[in-house]
Amino acid sequence: MADPAQRAVALQQFKSYLAANPGDDEPLLDAIMLALLGDHDGAVTRIEAFVGNPGNFWGGLLWSRSIDSLRDDPRFMAALKKMNLPHPTAAGTTR
Repeated sequence: MADPAQRAVALQQFKSYLAANPGDDEPLLDAIMLALLGDHDGAVTRIEAFVGNPGNFWGGLLWSRSIDSLRDDPRFMAALKKMNLPHPTAAGTTR
């Protein structure tokens, strides 16, 4: 979304949705949306929530290009380490 004003509105709407629907819990999908909307802190927080309860099939999304902006965040790297996963780089290789 190129227009920063529209991005801010979309982010607020998405955060309102999350607050109103706490049982609709797909943390990695939430993380992708938050990362794409520019809320990197919120995205990593949702990834940390996934690490606390990784019992679904969305784990492959940790390698999605949609969250490339989070790759060098120390919290993101720590989350992968907790799950004994390699650190994916933006190019799709591992470190």
